Amino acid sequence: MSAPFIRRQAIYILAAAAAFAVLSQCAKASEAWSQADKAREAVFLTADLVDYGQTQYIAARPHCWREINPILGEHPSHEKVVEWFVASAAVHALITDQLPARYRPAWQYVTIGFEVGNVARNAKVGIKFTF
Repeated sequence: MSAPFIRRQAIYILAAAAAFAVLSQCAKASEAWSQADKAREAVFLTADLVDYGQTQYIAARPHCWREINPILGEHPSHEKVVEWFVASAAVHALITDQLPARYRPAWQYVTIGFEVGNVARNAKVGIKFTF
């Protein structure tokens, strides 16, 4: 990967973190996260990271693979993949934070199931992951 690409990745990550911090401060005070909430979010983010790596693998091999996420398009650029996954991770955490505590587990379990399903399907057809 080129230095400009790595710089752009760092900028995207910092911008997403800053936006998340600002949005979190502007949003109404949410209920504290339980240890279980934190553990589920870590599981989601881990699955999301593997999905990110698989999507980067697809993006690096447009002659072999195509992406099925219609937002990214069939042959997304590396930059678009970074933008999508940084934004989706930040939005997921924000939604989780703003949900009442009693609804967090359902939201997290459904989204974990979705991510793990994507990762498993990709692995089954031979998609590896790269960073």
